[in-house]
Amino acid sequence: MLQLKPTTPPRHPQGFTLIELLMVIVVLAILASLLLPAISGAQKRARVSQVRVEISAIESAVASFRAEFGVEPPGSIRLYATSSGWTTTGATAAAEAIRVRSRAYIRQLWPQFDFTSTAGGAFWTTDKDLNGAECLAFFLGGVSDSGTATRPNGFSKNPSQPFSQTGTNRVAPFFDFVPSRLVDKDGDGFWEYVDPIPSQSSPYLYFDSNDGQGYTTYAVGTAPTGDWCNIDCFQDGYNNASSFGSQTWANGNWMKYCYYTVFQNTGTPTTDISASVQYMPKKFQIISPGFGGIAAATPDVAYGTGGLFNPKMPTTLTLTPDGDNITNFNPGTLSGE
Repeated sequence: MLQLKPTTPPRHPQGFTLIELLMVIVVLAILASLLLPAISGAQKRARVSQVRVEISAIESAVASFRAEFGVEPPGSIRLYATSSGWTTTGATAAAEAIRVRSRAYIRQLWPQFDFTSTAGGAFWTTDKDLNGAECLAFFLGGVSDSGTATRPNGFSKNPSQPFSQTGTNRVAPFFDFVPSRLVDKDGDGFWEYVDPIPSQSSPYLYFDSNDGQGYTTYAVGTAPTGDWCNIDCFQDGYNNASSFGSQTWANGNWMKYCYYTVFQNTGTPTTDISASVQYMPKKFQIISPGFGGIAAATPDVAYGTGGLFNPKMPTTLTLTPDGDNITNFNPGTLSGE
């Protein structure tokens, strides 16, 4: 008689044990800890490269400006609201020096500029001291469109009133500014421009070598001792001969020095200035605050103070705000990170 063998019930694979699951989780956590910094670092390097590309584009815009006008944008200037400001001798020696310097620059750009009756078509109602960041945006972008406050509209081709907002016959902006990245940190009605790093709030800085004649400096104190600065992005020395004020967004004091290959600051300004050697001595410096500029409460947090930069020892800047800066004279950030 045929006997049937009892069937063996199918065996189902057992699930992972708790220990096995924990081991998988640990391995995944280790992999994540290794990969995330690499991904973050790659993203940061990509952003730095993006800023460097834009800085190169701004350099090209400055070259176009020079081709049009024969000089580069100034690093600082006073724009007067009325004809009397341009034509009346300053109340102090310092004020007169500012007037003469500013007027001479405007005359270089527009030989027929109307200083005597319309102030070149100025639409602002009070005199304006522009620092380097503002000069970069104003001279590369021009005056604002009369109907759109955040759109640069170049300069009028009327040789006597280039600051006029009206008319279609214009010198177009030299750089294509992204309107959403135009800011006004000191609230004076003149823009500055921030880099493309997301949430960036601190603008590009600009120092000019005055057509190779030297970056503008200012000595403070009783000669021969005292302090000194580059005035392009530290305006208090420009306006106040007795001392330097604190670095705040409101007063335009954003960075005390440009960058130097040789830097001396021993308390004897005349000797110190002559002994110091800047980067880009015949051109200009453009400085982004990098990631340290995001939501920076004060300019010193965003930029640091400038001064000596030794590319052979970049790690000396790692722990300072300067180390995060991105410039037109050094690849990557100054700290090399």
